Amino acid sequence: AGHPLVVGDNLICIAGGEGTLVVALNKYTGKETWRALSSSSQGYSPPVLINAAGTAQLIILHPDGVQSLNPSNGKEHWMVEYQATNGSVIMSPIKSGNLLYAAGYTKKNLMMKLSDDKPAATILWQDIPDAAISPVNVQPFAHDGMLYGFHQDGTLYGVDFKTGERIWSSLKPLQSARPLRTGTAFIVKQEGRYWLFTEQGDLVIAKMN
Repeated sequence: AGHPLVVGDNLICIAGGEGTLVVALNKYTGKETWRALSSSSQGYSPPVLINAAGTAQLIILHPDGVQSLNPSNGKEHWMVEYQATNGSVIMSPIKSGNLLYAAGYTKKNLMMKLSDDKPAATILWQDIPDAAISPVNVQPFAHDGMLYGFHQDGTLYGVDFKTGERIWSSLKPLQSARPLRTGTAFIVKQEGRYWLFTEQGDLVIAKMN
C-alpha cells in the first residue's frame, strides 16, 4: 500500500481489511489510536491531509471511493463513490483551491468541488473520455491552474485543472516516437523548472506551463 502519513502524534497507515482500511498508530508507542473504513482492496494511494471549510481533512482514495476523515479520530466527513479497475489507485488526491482531483487506471478521472462552509464534496465531472490524466505509476503535479503528469499510456500532458481539457502533450521526456504503455517519470518542481527522472534512467530538466 501507499506510504504512511504523520499527522500530529498519529502515524496514518493504509492497512486493508474489514474496518481497518485506515489505521492510526501513536508515533511514539505504536499503540493503535483509531481504525476506520472498509474497501474491496486497499489500493496503493497514500493518505493526504488537506484543509477545506476551515477543517483539517484526511483524504483517502481507495478502489471504491474517495473519503474524508477527521484525522484525530477517524470519523467520516463525506464520501464520493469511485470504481477502480482491478483495484488500481496509486496517486494521492490533489487539491487546488476548492477542487480535489483523483484518477487512475484505466482512463478513470474524477473532479470534486469542496464545500466552503462545511466538510463536504460534490462531483463536478467524472470519467471524461480523452481528457485529464489517469496515472498508473507516478503522482501528477498541479500548479497555476494546470495539471502536469504522465497518462497511463506514457504521454506527458498539460491539462486545464478545472475542466480536464488537455492543452498539450509530449513524448520527448521518454524519447519515444509513440506512447510507451505505462511509461513514466517522477516529477519534482524547483522554482521555475521541473526535474523529470524517467524510467530509462534519464534526468530531464523541463519548463512546463
